[in-house]
Amino acid sequence: MVGYSRFGEIEYLKGFGAANLEHGVPITARTRFHIASVSKEFTAASIGMLLLEGKLALSDDVRMHLPEMPDFGEVITIEQLLRHSSGLANHTKLMPMMGLDFGNSVQQQEVLDAVYAEGLRFKPGTRYEYSASYLVLGRVIEAVSGMPLRTFLESRIFRPLGLTNSGLHDDFSIIPNRAEGYLQEDGQWRNDRIRYALVGSGGIHMTVGDLLKWNHALRTDKLAKGLARLVFDTPAIAVMENLEYHFGFFRSQFRGARSSAHSGSYQGSKTLLYSFEPGLATAIACNHRADVQALTWKLIDIIAPEEGGG
Repeated sequence: MVGYSRFGEIEYLKGFGAANLEHGVPITARTRFHIASVSKEFTAASIGMLLLEGKLALSDDVRMHLPEMPDFGEVITIEQLLRHSSGLANHTKLMPMMGLDFGNSVQQQEVLDAVYAEGLRFKPGTRYEYSASYLVLGRVIEAVSGMPLRTFLESRIFRPLGLTNSGLHDDFSIIPNRAEGYLQEDGQWRNDRIRYALVGSGGIHMTVGDLLKWNHALRTDKLAKGLARLVFDTPAIAVMENLEYHFGFFRSQFRGARSSAHSGSYQGSKTLLYSFEPGLATAIACNHRADVQALTWKLIDIIAPEEGGG
């Protein structure tokens, strides 16, 4: 599914291929994709709203809100979790060591217990390294708000923004119009469905149209005054040269203008949401392991060959 918008107006939205090969169901504008790690944007924005409401501070020790987290002998702050600089282990690497894969029925606490048992990989705040930080942030939102993450996102983000084709799925309930995940091996397609219930770092299913609406709403303070500045202008941590990370986004430059992006990849799904200032956004979601970044660059060459934003 491919879409792009300028200043919040969706100019193109088109589906290609099949949402379900077994039943011959085509991908349409109503097809919901598992956006995987792009879900981190929603977790980070939720933390941002709680920060603006004075219920959290970036400098808070996470154990203030999650006393069940072990004392590692070092303080881990909310900001370090948002920046992936917490020092916690990468749960996606731990799961295979536990005999688990993304097709298993895996529970959040089971994975967090394994992450905590690993201890810290480095002193918090000293570098960027992908980790289970956003799983922990999901728990922080639940502890501070007093409601499940699924309920918080529905009541504070999806419903207020009119994202009617979006939802967080932390169980195995029916997802309307879901695109099944597939993997191609030796020229043959096979099922590659997500079955685990990990949220905060992933778990959101939505249409590409809703994803583009979300991008514009976040950038124009539709949820809370000051949220866009908090998310996009708070000093970030360096990932590599000309690339930074904070609040669920990678920040960089494209054709002399600021850009931000996040990709998602779990099992049979690949998603990439890219925003180019001043007002162009692209979103591509696939239910197989396509090269969404290469597709994005091809799309940009077509719709904005001489400009960075539109």
